[in-house]
Amino acid sequence: MYVIKRDGTQVLFNKEKIENAINKAFLEVDGILYETDTSRDIADDIEKLNLTLTVEEIQNLIEDYLMRSERKDVARAYIRYRYR
Repeated sequence: MYVIKRDGTQVLFNKEKIENAINKAFLEVDGILYETDTSRDIADDIEKLNLTLTVEEIQNLIEDYLMRSERKDVARAYIRYRYR
């Protein structure tokens, strides 16, 4: 799977970057990282799509997954983090 970066270059998909971004949102909301299952599951689901996606498309998918979860507060934190 490849990602098209904002400058137009293609790089290999890195699940760890997805997990780290989501975990930062959890840390902002909870103050401590209680679990990493959600971030890992979301990164796995995106990887399974096996598509070439832009950074923006991946960020939109993450927002969608988080908004469908029980942690809408984390979704809001992720959205704020994304726009910083």
